[in-house]
Amino acid sequence: MSVIEFFKPALRVFNNSSSSVKDWGNSIVGHKRYLKENENLKKRIEELTTRMIALEEARIENERLKALLSFKEALKINSVAAHVIGRDASNWSETILLDKGEKNGIKINSAVVSSGGLVGRVVEVGGTLARVLLITDPDSKVAGLVQSNRESGIVEGIGNNRCRIKYLPLNSDVKKDDVVVTSGISEIAPKGIAIGRVLEVTRDPGGLYMCATLKPHVDLQKIEEVLCIKR
Repeated sequence: MSVIEFFKPALRVFNNSSSSVKDWGNSIVGHKRYLKENENLKKRIEELTTRMIALEEARIENERLKALLSFKEALKINSVAAHVIGRDASNWSETILLDKGEKNGIKINSAVVSSGGLVGRVVEVGGTLARVLLITDPDSKVAGLVQSNRESGIVEGIGNNRCRIKYLPLNSDVKKDDVVVTSGISEIAPKGIAIGRVLEVTRDPGGLYMCATLKPHVDLQKIEEVLCIKR
């Protein structure tokens, strides 16, 4: 028996073992490559998702701004657009903070509107900031007009995203879903801007006049851009 033949079985086992080790090593390398590719794909998906969210947000904002611009053109009055950058979180007042102020022509008692209707009036103003008292705040008062029967009264805030129109005649035929708009009598807001829609009609506790609770025409909890009417 030759030397090679004597060691052939051992060489065969060694070669088989070497192949197994090699295959095992290739498997590890392949697994690492798979993990790396998987991680890269996850990052790419996250990037695309973030981009899609940003594009959708831009589209929604663009629609809001288009509506606001159309409303501004329909009003045919001098106004300045502003972004809502803060909200009063207390239980005592309902206000928002804007990113425009005196430098932009905004003054105390400037009416603030959105594409949906009346928002409130400016009660504080600085160089580049302004605070707006919402129409739902108890300190807010504006002259209003029932659109259907032309009866006028004073719209005041009652909190909880509601307001009411007071001093309507006792024989008033105002009813649920009637629209109340600004009467234009006060200097704060021009005539014909929507304030709210009637939810219910009640008699004043003193029995001297009728009142109507209103749901604001504008969703004051969600507004992001407004127009400040220059006085």
